Amino acid sequence: VDVIYRDTSQQGFGVRVTSGAVSFIVQRKMRTSESKKRVLGRYPAMTLDQARRRATIWLGWMADGQDPLKMKRHEFARTEEERAALKHTFEKIFYEHTLLKKASSSPLTIKDREKAQKILEKTRLWSTPFTQIDLASVDRDLAPIFKKQPGNGWRVYRYCRAAYALEAEKTQLSGNPFSLWRKHARPQLLTRRETILPTSEKSGQVWLRELVRLRANSDFTVAVIADYLICLLLWGGRKTETQKLKPEDIDVERKMVIFRGGNTKNKKDHLLPLTPWAAEILKDRIKKNAGYGRDWVFQSRIEGKHIVDIRNVLELLTKASGLKIGAHDLRRTFATELLGDSGANLFLVKAAMNHAATGQDVTVGYISIKAKVDALRPSFEVRERRLMQLAGVRKFADEVPDELMKAVLAAAKNPKLRKELQNALKSSA
Repeated sequence: VDVIYRDTSQQGFGVRVTSGAVSFIVQRKMRTSESKKRVLGRYPAMTLDQARRRATIWLGWMADGQDPLKMKRHEFARTEEERAALKHTFEKIFYEHTLLKKASSSPLTIKDREKAQKILEKTRLWSTPFTQIDLASVDRDLAPIFKKQPGNGWRVYRYCRAAYALEAEKTQLSGNPFSLWRKHARPQLLTRRETILPTSEKSGQVWLRELVRLRANSDFTVAVIADYLICLLLWGGRKTETQKLKPEDIDVERKMVIFRGGNTKNKKDHLLPLTPWAAEILKDRIKKNAGYGRDWVFQSRIEGKHIVDIRNVLELLTKASGLKIGAHDLRRTFATELLGDSGANLFLVKAAMNHAATGQDVTVGYISIKAKVDALRPSFEVRERRLMQLAGVRKFADEVPDELMKAVLAAAKNPKLRKELQNALKSSA
């Protein structure tokens, strides 16, 4: 049996009956002489009223020369895309960004990103589809975080912005609601800490003198942390990369200290000049470590481990001076003071802090490592001597003749010499 019954009230609509099924159909020409037949659906899954309504739509498409089957496939594909878009949440793009960056990130950055993820998991933004993230949704979830804990707010904002930017680039989508939020909605919440050790003031000098005194403390850990903090102040190193310094990273012959690429933020070796006071502190520290281990310069009481928690010594320094100074504040102090000692040479400061450089000249690759380190040495020696004097350490300061110090200062501030050293400094950044 295969019979078609035509509807007398709606031209082109009908019912097809076979031995196995009853189907609703439409049939008409589509701008050609050939008539096309299309199945609307089967009874009883589709009722007569539903079939009539769909027939009206399909016959209209056919009158315009559009095939309902192609239109149906297009609609299905669009629906699938919309479903996929709804499943492509911010959680997914954050996870993809984390996987991409993991290989090139330091352990500290990986841990920092994990902290941001834990905070984000409690927000509505985490389950929001990427295509629906806008200024309002960013403000809704980030503003409360900043209000409660600005430090965590900055952490979350930074990684969210980067994850969104990567996905936007992949999908060729312009704009970034996180950047827009920072610019227009909450700029005042993103101010960074600006604390430095005021070495020119009495409180800062008390802090310094107490730090030097703690080097001789009977508690092994306290003494190690005191040496570590002095080196942080002298080098401007990051907390973790300095903690992971090993005895073999100190090149006494070439007067250099090496922060290994595996520990630095940009994954590149960072070399600094080894100045007299720093050299004496390191030599003394390695000697005192003998009974506890030889794996690290800033050795923990536990063999094979380096120091991590330095809060007890920072609290002692706060009690003595009234100043609440953290490890990163010493890096900020280094940058501020080096700027003055180098004659406001921002390029030199950038190189000394191992900040990433842009637009490097090809010639930079031909500059020797020794030349790069020696370019930094004058300003390092000037600053070290001043800190020794402020801290009440006279031994090495008095061994450096005034004439030599004047020459060092002149070299650091001479524009012509700075220009000659510029290429050498570039690749250090």
